[in-house]
Amino acid sequence: MCSAGAYFALSQVASPALAWLARVGEAASMAAYSTASLALMGDLLAARSRRGQRMGVYRGIGSLAFALGAVAGGRLADLDSLRATFLLCTALYLGAGLVALALHEIPAARPGSREPMPSPEPIAAPTGENFLPTPATCLSWAPRRAIARRTNWKPGLPVLFLCGAFLFTAAWQAQASMWPNFMASLGYSKTAISSLWGLAAVVEAPSMWLAGQWSDVVGRAALLSAGGLGAAIVILGYTPCSAACCRRWSACNSCAG
Repeated sequence: MCSAGAYFALSQVASPALAWLARVGEAASMAAYSTASLALMGDLLAARSRRGQRMGVYRGIGSLAFALGAVAGGRLADLDSLRATFLLCTALYLGAGLVALALHEIPAARPGSREPMPSPEPIAAPTGENFLPTPATCLSWAPRRAIARRTNWKPGLPVLFLCGAFLFTAAWQAQASMWPNFMASLGYSKTAISSLWGLAAVVEAPSMWLAGQWSDVVGRAALLSAGGLGAAIVILGYTPCSAACCRRWSACNSCAG
């Protein structure tokens, strides 16, 4: 709902200052959605097998939706205006908010409770002296303190993982925010730019599913490392590509002049 209000405000702004203010609201609402949606999926998949594959399917569906929205938004902006695209986003976000209101969240077990979390695939009770718990079984079957004393398992996210996630997100958003400007400087229309975004998302959808499957086989850390290395190679490729495009653009302008 907040995203709908933010994009409606963007469609009506008449100054850069008001646009910045609307973007702050849009960023806050998207942060709330991203956090809550991933947490919800984590709760649903905590007691299930093939979690990587299932998460890949979920993210892949999002990529297909992104592709559809990118192509439609760019074409609408060229045919009408960016204001019309923002109004379309307002309607879609409003519909998404109404759908979210119809969701019924099953409450998780309280910390310290020995009752398992409701799930179509219940977790087996831990047995044996050498039992090594997972985060899901820790939350479901025994107090955290007791398990920590037995296995030295500590709840929380590792600092190294958080640093890697921060660096990856910062690098990716830095290039993603500038890429449309770069393509526009080369003369591409909004339809062409958004269509390229959509093409990338179409390729991304099955890749999400495959990556999820592989993460179940080789582990999450290996796939995270491969993803970071692949992204670095792709972004590095823009350096000679950008220089060549700029030289060609300058030559074309010189010939036209």
